[in-house]
Amino acid sequence: MKILFVLFLLVFPFFTYAGTPYKTNEFLLQKHNAGSLKIGMTVDELFTIYGLRDTDLVDLYIEGSFTPAIEIYLQTGDNRKPSLVAEFRGDRHRIWLININDKRFKTDKGIGIGSSLGDVRKAYTVNRIDWGERGFFARVDDVRMTVIFDNLVPPPEWYEEKNPDLMPDDAIISTIYLD
Repeated sequence: MKILFVLFLLVFPFFTYAGTPYKTNEFLLQKHNAGSLKIGMTVDELFTIYGLRDTDLVDLYIEGSFTPAIEIYLQTGDNRKPSLVAEFRGDRHRIWLININDKRFKTDKGIGIGSSLGDVRKAYTVNRIDWGERGFFARVDDVRMTVIFDNLVPPPEWYEEKNPDLMPDDAIISTIYLD
C-alpha cells in the first residue's frame, strides 16, 4: 500500500499540471535572447515554445506603418502587460526586436526593469545615451540592449554637450529592447 501511495505522489503532479508549455524559470537576458525567445526566430518557432494561449498577434503601427508583433503573457492577473513583445520584419516573419516589460528578466549581471543607470554603468560599458521617440535611452552594445528610462531628467548643459557622464545615475529602467 505504501508503494502505491509513493507512486501516486510521484506521478500525480504530471497529470494535474495545467501550466504553459514553456519553462517559466528562463528569465535570462543575453545577446539576442530573452529567455527562450531569440532574435531571428520564426513565428512558428515562437508558437512552439509559448503556444497560442498566452500570446496575441498585434499591430504596433510604428511610424504609421503596419508593424506585426506577438505579445507574450507570462504573468497572471487582470492588469497584466505582455512580458515580451516580439516584433517581426521582412517577408520571412522572423523576430527582429524583443521588447521586455517583465521585471523577472535580468542579464547575468543583474540588470533588468527597475535597475538604475548607475547599475548599468557599473555592469557594462554604456555606448550611448540619447533621446528617441520612446524617451531617453542608453545603449549597451555588448548585449545588444537598449534600455529606456521613464524618469530621466538631464541637466540643462546636457542638451548643449550631450555628454553621457552628465546623466544622473538614479534614472530607472522602464523598458528593455534586445536586437
